[in-house]
Amino acid sequence: MNDLYKTLGISKQAVHRYTQRTSMFEQKLEFLLKEAGDLRAVHLGCGVEKMYYSLQPDFLGRDRFIELFIDLGLGLKSDIIIVKRLRLQRFITRILSRV
Repeated sequence: MNDLYKTLGISKQAVHRYTQRTSMFEQKLEFLLKEAGDLRAVHLGCGVEKMYYSLQPDFLGRDRFIELFIDLGLGLKSDIIIVKRLRLQRFITRILSRV
């Protein structure tokens, strides 16, 4: 095994630290996904960026969070965006009709 580490140019310690970091990241991500699911259950139209600011993860930056959660399929679907847009248009129409 030591020969393998030598040929790859890495140490046992580096491999051990990498496995620790990845397992810790996966645990935190799993917890964050549960929180995101709970948040999405309460606020169906909550986008990924708004979700980032609501959850405020300390181990993940905003851009990486957004990219990761969109890749995981937690981005808003287009029909939800259309509904939000229609509600906004109706609201604006009501306001303008009063003027």
